[in-house]
Amino acid sequence: MPTARRISFPGWGQVLLGLASALLLAHCGDGASTHPWATTGVPCPSGALRCGDLCVNPQADPVHCGECGMVCPSGEVCSDGKCDLFCAEPLIDCGGLCADLRTDSAHCGTCSTACPKGSLCQNGKCELNCVDGDVPCEGACVNLQADPKHCGKCDTSCVGEETCAAGTCKLPCTGGQEQCGDKCVDLSTDVSNCGGCDKPCPAGNWCVAAKCTPTCQVGMAECASACVDLGNDLNHCGNCDTVCEPGQVCTNGACATNCASGQIACGGKCTDPKEDPSHCGDCDTACKAGELCSGGKCTLSCQEGLKDCEGLCVNPETDLTHCGDCYQPCATGSVCVGGVCSLACPGTMTGCEDGLCADLGSDPLHCGNCSTVCAPGEKCTDGKCKLSCQTGFEVCAGTCVDFASNDQHCGDCETACSAGQQCKNGKCVLDCPPGL
Repeated sequence: MPTARRISFPGWGQVLLGLASALLLAHCGDGASTHPWATTGVPCPSGALRCGDLCVNPQADPVHCGECGMVCPSGEVCSDGKCDLFCAEPLIDCGGLCADLRTDSAHCGTCSTACPKGSLCQNGKCELNCVDGDVPCEGACVNLQADPKHCGKCDTSCVGEETCAAGTCKLPCTGGQEQCGDKCVDLSTDVSNCGGCDKPCPAGNWCVAAKCTPTCQVGMAECASACVDLGNDLNHCGNCDTVCEPGQVCTNGACATNCASGQIACGGKCTDPKEDPSHCGDCDTACKAGELCSGGKCTLSCQEGLKDCEGLCVNPETDLTHCGDCYQPCATGSVCVGGVCSLACPGTMTGCEDGLCADLGSDPLHCGNCSTVCAPGEKCTDGKCKLSCQTGFEVCAGTCVDFASNDQHCGDCETACSAGQQCKNGKCVLDCPPGL
């Protein structure tokens, strides 16, 4: 692993004293200068270089590195008058850029590994960014509770008209019906499923209020051991003994030559083609299980809160393909929340306009907010860009210094060694010639 290079500052102690003098002179002027080293008309201290109206340190200034106007490339610092790469731990040099291989989606685990769209770099590995209970299945984040292609488990797919509800494949039964096998039935009236699936009534019994009984349900009459609707049965029109003549229909319990207004005759029975699921629109069209007849057309009967998108019941509040309305898909790596596509970021990370999830407290490319990028040689700490010093160095007046050996900052930023002294292990000691 590449290591951080130490920046040295030979003789910079004297330069700092000179700069301090220049700073005092500048601040004693008329206040027009906005740069602390603006020194118009004031000589630069020893070791400093004049660049326009500024006195700069050519040994460390990344904008004037070695000479005026020599700007170090992004990601480099000025060390001993030369542009050099400096990556503070735990960042790694990746082709001139400092990257955190643990979280950088463009350099995940290694400098050459970039995570695909919709993935994030977590602990040096590209992982799908699944949220809100979704799980990865076949390279995509899915909701096992509602996805008909992955219902309950990744390898379970619903068939035909079935939908996925609470992780179980079910037919979209309506009107109080329940699914029994591959059909929707009314458990309160179905003689083969009376009160529950696969609970048939004995021969001669009928299912009334979910219980097997020898009597017919309300609105039906028993005629010749069968329950019939006296209102439209040709052979039992109005009563068990009345049979309508050929060409007649039974409507409202009376034989007639024509059906009532809005009804049509189908198999000798009058029915409303706008609402009858067995004769929807015409006598020959029967709606499929899970459909109802509305306005003479078979339509999917979706549960409350779901929307029919060309034969598929979807939740427009959370569906990635139909977010807010039918066929309004979210981009890869986004989620649908409240009918709006948004970037999903884990934990305390924030989705930024560039499509990246960032920790605004520590990300040097999104420091404090999505638009703030720290300058080369700076790091993001608690949402603020700060000078990044290598191990063993501390920041004093915008410069990295070694408290253990710096004569002007010996032990701390405020302590300068006197003439004839030098800083050793953070303490000013007498600088005796050899042999003394």
